[in-house]
Amino acid sequence: MKFRIAEVEVPAEEPFKFDALARKPVVEFLCDLIKQIEGPFVAAAQARQ
Repeated sequence: MKFRIAEVEVPAEEPFKFDALARKPVVEFLCDLIKQIEGPFVAAAQARQ
């Protein structure tokens, strides 16, 4: 049995338009954090269960 997930188009001008999981605040926080880091770094993420 094969399953296919339908492709989702992400509008460039509104990347969070279909953000059903409300991840915008987390993504914005991580983007701001990464912009402030100078030099090499390692990042790890863990999903909550």
